[in-house]
Amino acid sequence: MLSESVEVVIRFITAINNRNFNLLSDMISEDHKFTDSLGNIFRGRDVMTTGWKNYLHLFPDYKIEVDEIYENENKIIFTGKASGTYSSQGELSKENHWEINAAWKALVLNGKIKEWQVFGDNKPVYEIIERNKK
Repeated sequence: MLSESVEVVIRFITAINNRNFNLLSDMISEDHKFTDSLGNIFRGRDVMTTGWKNYLHLFPDYKIEVDEIYENENKIIFTGKASGTYSSQGELSKENHWEINAAWKALVLNGKIKEWQVFGDNKPVYEIIERNKK
Protein backbone atom coordinates (compact mmCIF):
# COMPACT_ATOMS: atom_id res chain seq x y z
CA MET A 1 0.00 0.00 0.00
CA LEU A 2 1.33 3.42 -0.98
CA SER A 3 1.44 6.31 1.44
CA GLU A 4 -0.73 9.36 0.83
CA SER A 5 2.35 11.44 -0.09
CA VAL A 6 3.49 8.92 -2.71
CA GLU A 7 -0.04 8.76 -4.14
CA VAL A 8 -0.08 12.57 -4.44
CA VAL A 9 3.24 12.54 -6.32
CA ILE A 10 2.04 9.80 -8.67
CA ARG A 11 -1.18 11.73 -9.38
CA PHE A 12 0.89 14.85 -10.04
CA ILE A 13 3.17 13.02 -12.49
CA THR A 14 0.08 11.60 -14.20
CA ALA A 15 -1.35 15.14 -14.49
CA ILE A 16 1.92 16.30 -16.09
CA ASN A 17 2.08 13.34 -18.48
CA ASN A 18 -1.59 13.84 -19.46
CA ARG A 19 -1.30 17.64 -19.74
CA ASN A 20 -4.13 18.02 -17.25
CA PHE A 21 -3.46 21.64 -16.32
CA ASN A 22 -6.51 21.98 -14.08
CA LEU A 23 -5.48 19.01 -11.94
CA LEU A 24 -1.82 20.05 -12.04
CA SER A 25 -2.73 23.53 -10.77
CA ASP A 26 -5.06 22.13 -8.11
CA MET A 27 -2.34 19.84 -6.82
CA ILE A 28 0.28 22.51 -6.09
CA SER A 29 0.15 24.73 -3.04
CA GLU A 30 -0.37 28.49 -3.29
CA ASP A 31 3.18 28.96 -1.95
CA HIS A 32 4.64 26.27 -4.22
CA LYS A 33 8.40 26.33 -4.83
CA PHE A 34 9.82 24.84 -8.03
CA THR A 35 13.59 24.42 -8.48
CA ASP A 36 14.84 23.51 -11.94
CA SER A 37 17.97 21.52 -12.76
CA LEU A 38 20.04 24.71 -12.94
CA GLY A 39 18.99 25.84 -9.47
CA ASN A 40 16.55 28.51 -10.68
CA ILE A 41 13.66 28.92 -8.25
CA PHE A 42 10.09 29.82 -9.19
CA ARG A 43 7.41 30.47 -6.58
CA GLY A 44 3.65 30.38 -6.51
CA ARG A 45 0.81 28.32 -7.99
CA ASP A 46 -0.01 30.79 -10.78
CA VAL A 47 3.63 31.19 -11.81
CA MET A 48 4.10 27.43 -12.02
CA THR A 49 0.81 26.70 -13.75
CA THR A 50 1.89 29.14 -16.48
CA GLY A 51 5.40 27.65 -16.39
CA TRP A 52 4.09 24.12 -16.95
CA LYS A 53 1.85 25.30 -19.80
CA ASN A 54 4.81 27.01 -21.48
CA TYR A 55 7.13 24.03 -20.96
CA LEU A 56 4.59 21.54 -22.29
CA HIS A 57 4.00 23.80 -25.28
CA LEU A 58 7.72 23.55 -26.09
CA PHE A 59 7.75 19.79 -25.44
CA PRO A 60 4.19 18.55 -26.15
CA ASP A 61 5.07 14.89 -25.61
CA TYR A 62 7.09 15.46 -22.40
CA LYS A 63 6.73 12.64 -19.93
CA ILE A 64 8.18 11.40 -16.70
CA GLU A 65 8.79 7.69 -16.20
CA VAL A 66 9.40 6.57 -12.62
CA ASP A 67 11.73 3.67 -11.86
CA GLU A 68 12.19 3.96 -8.09
CA ILE A 69 10.57 5.89 -5.25
CA TYR A 70 12.08 6.67 -1.85
CA GLU A 71 10.10 8.18 0.97
CA ASN A 72 10.94 9.93 4.21
CA GLU A 73 7.63 11.02 5.75
CA ASN A 74 6.31 13.74 3.42
CA LYS A 75 9.52 14.01 1.36
CA ILE A 76 9.54 11.89 -1.76
CA ILE A 77 12.58 11.24 -3.97
CA PHE A 78 12.12 9.38 -7.20
CA THR A 79 14.32 8.43 -10.09
CA GLY A 80 13.60 7.60 -13.68
CA LYS A 81 13.62 9.21 -17.08
CA ALA A 82 12.31 12.39 -18.59
CA SER A 83 11.77 12.63 -22.32
CA GLY A 84 10.21 14.87 -24.88
CA THR A 85 10.48 16.34 -28.31
CA TYR A 86 11.17 20.01 -28.90
CA SER A 87 8.36 21.47 -30.97
CA SER A 88 9.98 23.40 -33.78
CA GLN A 89 7.30 25.45 -35.52
CA GLY A 90 4.64 22.99 -34.37
CA GLU A 91 6.42 19.92 -35.71
CA LEU A 92 7.82 17.02 -33.70
CA SER A 93 10.78 15.45 -35.50
CA LYS A 94 13.00 12.58 -34.38
CA GLU A 95 16.13 14.74 -34.35
CA ASN A 96 14.49 16.98 -31.72
CA HIS A 97 13.68 14.12 -29.35
CA TRP A 98 15.61 13.73 -26.10
CA GLU A 99 15.62 11.38 -23.14
CA ILE A 100 17.61 11.83 -19.95
CA ASN A 101 18.03 10.06 -16.64
CA ALA A 102 16.67 12.26 -13.90
CA ALA A 103 15.65 12.45 -10.29
CA TRP A 104 13.03 14.57 -8.58
CA LYS A 105 12.33 15.62 -5.02
CA ALA A 106 8.87 16.52 -3.80
CA LEU A 107 7.61 17.87 -0.51
CA VAL A 108 3.96 17.03 0.07
CA LEU A 109 1.94 18.92 2.68
CA ASN A 110 -1.81 18.72 3.21
CA GLY A 111 -2.25 16.67 0.04
CA LYS A 112 -0.52 19.28 -2.15
CA ILE A 113 2.89 19.52 -3.80
CA LYS A 114 4.59 22.28 -1.80
CA GLU A 115 8.03 21.82 -3.39
CA TRP A 116 9.21 20.18 -6.60
CA GLN A 117 12.86 19.95 -7.59
CA VAL A 118 14.38 18.46 -10.72
CA PHE A 119 17.86 16.93 -11.00
CA GLY A 120 19.11 16.06 -14.46
CA ASP A 121 21.61 16.92 -17.14
CA ASN A 122 19.60 19.04 -19.55
CA LYS A 123 22.53 19.66 -21.89
CA PRO A 124 20.94 17.55 -24.68
CA VAL A 125 17.74 19.60 -24.37
CA TYR A 126 19.57 22.94 -24.55
CA GLU A 127 21.58 21.74 -27.56
CA ILE A 128 18.39 20.83 -29.43
CA ILE A 129 16.84 24.22 -28.67
CA GLU A 130 19.99 26.06 -29.79
CA ARG A 131 20.24 24.01 -32.99
CA ASN A 132 16.66 24.94 -33.86
CA LYS A 133 17.28 28.67 -33.33
CA LYS A 134 19.73 28.71 -36.25
